[in-house]
Amino acid sequence: MSLSASIDIIVLLSAAFTFVSFIQIYLQKKELLHLYFGLSALSIFAGYLAIFISQEYGNIIFEWARFVSITIIISALLVLIRNLKPGFARFPSYMSALPFISIVFFPLVVDSISIKELVNAIYQGGALVVCLLVFSINHFRSTPRLFFKLSLLLLVTAYTVYWFFEAYTGNYSNLITEISFSGGMILLSVGFKRLEQANQN
Repeated sequence: MSLSASIDIIVLLSAAFTFVSFIQIYLQKKELLHLYFGLSALSIFAGYLAIFISQEYGNIIFEWARFVSITIIISALLVLIRNLKPGFARFPSYMSALPFISIVFFPLVVDSISIKELVNAIYQGGALVVCLLVFSINHFRSTPRLFFKLSLLLLVTAYTVYWFFEAYTGNYSNLITEISFSGGMILLSVGFKRLEQANQN
């Protein structure tokens, strides 16, 4: 088995772990935030699984899965922002689903590599910035703050290496990006689990 395939399996297993973790939390708390995070991980899992199953359609399914995943993450962040507001200032929960509208227009850019990559970079970068702001204000003061800090550090590393330093890291770019991404997913799910445990105590 090649190194690339081994790394993809690591991401696949990490996404599966993250999905199960968030769905377990969702079944206990019934909060839309955890459902969104779980579905995002499921989308990543489906994308990487498609690469193994189909050589013909694997890449296009992966592109769709990646875009759907980051769209769900943005919706999850909207839910998180809504939950941080006082009750009288909260926007309706259905508005957190507005980012899904972008999925309708994705077929228009999916065949254009430059535009597609630009959209993905903007979405991913925007989501990371919001994560840094939200978690630094709110959850970094909570008990599992170390997990959130490490998770965001790894996710920022994955984003930075993939979009800005691929030319400098060469063959190690994919290794650094996907290992960091996998670790970030796992630590994020563990952080939320610890947060829920802390809230129950």
